[in-house]
Amino acid sequence: TLIIGGLGVTAYGELFNNFLNKYSRKGKISRLSSTSTLKGLVIAAISIILAAGILDLAFLDGKALTITIIGTTLTQKVYGYLLTFEITAFAFILSSYLFAKVKIPQEYVLRAIDYKAYYKILINKSKTFLNNKYLLVLTASMLFISVFQSLMNAYTGIYVYTHLKNAWLGGFMNVAVMYAVALLVAILGPLITSRINKTVGVIPMFVFGTLLMVLLPLSIVFNPFFYP
Repeated sequence: TLIIGGLGVTAYGELFNNFLNKYSRKGKISRLSSTSTLKGLVIAAISIILAAGILDLAFLDGKALTITIIGTTLTQKVYGYLLTFEITAFAFILSSYLFAKVKIPQEYVLRAIDYKAYYKILINKSKTFLNNKYLLVLTASMLFISVFQSLMNAYTGIYVYTHLKNAWLGGFMNVAVMYAVALLVAILGPLITSRINKTVGVIPMFVFGTLLMVLLPLSIVFNPFFYP
């Protein structure tokens, strides 16, 4: 599923970038898209903080709300995680509606994206991963690291919540701040990696990036405090 998902996201991203490069001559999409990405990351960080606030206010076992209407008392348990899921679902519906309102001339889309030609090239060049030993090693190691990082991110949040819920901001807010800071710092990622890639190449950058990723579990194991 990780490989299939990665292929799908990569193909979609490349097709979309090709479309932007060709369509930006008719407008200024490329400049606006980078600004939108920046705004999107900031909004995502704020959303994480707000979600943590909701989760901390309405505990995992629920918080009872009592409403009296015309002499009738109604009591309903409200769960923080359920509220956040409902808000997320509403946000997806709203974003789909907004995307549906974006008008792009159809002829530009048809000229910019040739799906059949793209997938033909993708299938032909996929053999390179089996023939090139460096790409094969990088692919296998990246697959392992992606699985490891997904598990690590999930259990890191649980660990921080469990062991540091009485420290600093407490509860889910500690987890939210940790991931929000990481998200905002990620804005600098493409700028830094593009320059390093030109200087040292892909493999040293991959190794160095892996070492940086390992710093988080090491700091949690040897110095289990919120600030590290």
